[in-house]
This record gives sequence, structure tokens and C-alpha cells, in this order.
Amino acid sequence: KLSNKPDLSVFTEVHHILESCDIGIANLENPLTSRGQKVTGKCTLRGDPSWADVLKQTGINLVSLANNHLMDYGPEGLFDTIRFLDNAGFMHVGAGKDKDSACRPLLASIKGKTIAFLARSSVIVSSPSYAGPSMPGVALLEKEELINNIKRCRDTADLVVVLLHWGLEEYSYPAPAQKKLAKLLVEAGADAIIGHHPHVLQGLQRIGNAHVAYSLGNFLFDEFAWNTRVEDNEMMFTLSESNRKGMILQLSWDKARHVECSEVFTRIDTDGSIAVDTASVRREEFLALSAGIERSLYDCWWRLYAI
Repeated sequence: KLSNKPDLSVFTEVHHILESCDIGIANLENPLTSRGQKVTGKCTLRGDPSWADVLKQTGINLVSLANNHLMDYGPEGLFDTIRFLDNAGFMHVGAGKDKDSACRPLLASIKGKTIAFLARSSVIVSSPSYAGPSMPGVALLEKEELINNIKRCRDTADLVVVLLHWGLEEYSYPAPAQKKLAKLLVEAGADAIIGHHPHVLQGLQRIGNAHVAYSLGNFLFDEFAWNTRVEDNEMMFTLSESNRKGMILQLSWDKARHVECSEVFTRIDTDGSIAVDTASVRREEFLALSAGIERSLYDCWWRLYAI
């Protein structure tokens, strides 16, 4: 399949969209390495290191490393990933040699504005993944730390963007705790919160002048097989119709920090390439998901939905 190979043709239909942006951002959901030992007890992912050079040609130039698969091949995979990204000229945020470097904001200058990017993951992982005082890893989502970091960024940056790996896989709606946290982060100074991890699309919520995209679904993600703890017991991960749906979120700000957003709906074709999905039902589905986030008695409704 096309998405198994580092090949720019995977992005043919969306290339012009990504290139038209001042900065293109993505969640890199695996280490780029051909070395190391995979961690035991979980499904592990990794990508060919030459993906770094291919991705740089797409218009994506900043990646979040704060997710539950970046450490699938341990510190060796993390440091390989950072080295290949650096060599390709990428900006990256959300992982590092220790907690301080993993949690440090990335400041980017775009058309005279300074944008601060923060990336965190809240996903529970059985293997060592999160950075410590002297331990490499990804940045763990700790509420008070993140709020304080956003406030500090607010003092020095024109805009603050928070990239969060959070939520429950396959759930179409965010948990009530996510909504509460999003409100706190916006109150601290976040202008946009962009989420991923559920592998399905969730809705968009406006909180004050900020936009919260709880999950952008899958963008480039392939079907694959992996071995469980029993060596000869192979399992296959296949993409459902919902797993094939994703979205490019386009954000713009004016001088008064007023945020506007638009969406380009995408889908993963059977050959693994990314297609622009112009079906009218996609917008109807997304509007319904977004409206659902605002329903009354959401906490109670969500618990019934979860059951």
C-alpha cells in the first residue's frame, strides 16, 4: 500500500492545501527509526526514517511528539526521531531528553507574530513513555503545570496553541472532563486546542474567542498486523469507515486575536492515500458532532452514550 512507503504521492490530493498554509502541523504517531527493541505488552508502531524528508515536502513543518506511540522503541527510537526531524528541518514539540525539554514550549515566528506551541499526552501507557527529571520521553498532561505554562506563554507570545493527545479511542464525543479542562486552558490563555488520539472525528467547540477541536480523526494511517505476547498469535488492525475519516483544520487570526476556522474533510482511500472528501454528508455529520457537544445535561448524556 502507498502509505507503507515513504512516498510523496500519498499526499497528492491534499498537497496544495498544506502548502498554502503559513505553518502546517501534524501529530507524528510513531518513532522514525530502524533500530532498537520494541517495548513489550503493547501494539508498537514505527516508521521508516526517510519519512522525515518526505513529510517536509508536503507543507507540514511542525510535528507534535506527545503521544502514546512515540516511545514504542524506547529512548533510542525517540532520539533517532528527533535527529531525523532536525536533519529534515522540522520543528517539533512535546518530547525530549527530560521533562523540562519535553514540556518546553516551541516559539515560532509567523508573519511578524510569535506563536507558542505546547504539546501534551494524557493517554495511559503500560511501558515507560513519559519524561521525568532525568528520563527521556514525552510530555505528560498535568493540569496545573500546563495551565501555568500557558499563562507564561501568554505573556510573551501573540498566540498560544495547545496540541493534546487525549480522549477515548473510537468515541465520537469528548468526555465531560475534557470539556472542563478545555475551558480551564482557554481561560489560562489558549487560543486554540487541537486534539487527537480517538482515531475518529469529534466535533468543534467555541469557548470565548478560542476554538477546541477535540479530535481530528485519522489523516495518514494504515491497516497493519502485529504479534501479541504469544509470538505466533498475530492480530490485524483494520480501518473501519469511521477510522478512514479525518479533517484538516485551517485556523487564521486577525490583529485582535479573533480566530476563524474552516475545515477540509479527508478520507483514507483503500490504497492508503489521502483523499479530499467533498461529500455533503461529511459536513452534516460534523455539524451534528459539534452540536452534540453543546447539548444540555451533557455529563449525564455522555455517561449513557459511553455505556
